Amino acid sequence: MTLWRPVAINGKTYDLQHLHPFSLELSISDGPIEFACRIRVSFNSHCFTETLDKAVHTPDLHYQDGSEWRAFCLARYEHTKLIRPAIEAAKDQRVYFSNDRNFMIVETVTELGVRCPYPIFFDLRKSNQQGYKLAMFVVSAYPKSDLPAKNRLSPIQFSTLARKIVKGQNVFPA
Repeated sequence: MTLWRPVAINGKTYDLQHLHPFSLELSISDGPIEFACRIRVSFNSHCFTETLDKAVHTPDLHYQDGSEWRAFCLARYEHTKLIRPAIEAAKDQRVYFSNDRNFMIVETVTELGVRCPYPIFFDLRKSNQQGYKLAMFVVSAYPKSDLPAKNRLSPIQFSTLARKIVKGQNVFPA
């Protein structure tokens, strides 16, 4: 289980406890049958870091996650405060297929005074941890002004996505 250590920069500490793993409870309908689905949600450091450029990032911004070195990003960090509420709300909403093999929740944030999409990219798989049916790994999240409008993205209800994965069914855009 990844518990992110706080980041100290210029005497200020940035706590990352809100990005520690948590459980999401979901009720899934499969025809007349309804069952509970417990999902373990965890996060990648890409949610609060960016690509490290030693010419730009001072050593106090360097952040190591396993063998990967990245740079703490204050803007990404501030936006991470939106991730957990967005995930909790998404269980009753649509999520979208990304261009890669994962999915995304799309929120709207204000970036420098301009409203723009804030995709939260995630993988959802069967869990190998006892007590969980699924594991959700948030790969990355950052404001992305060039994201297509929601009506141009392929949607799927989060509960439908979860049901299909629990049942071992393939999931494709409509």
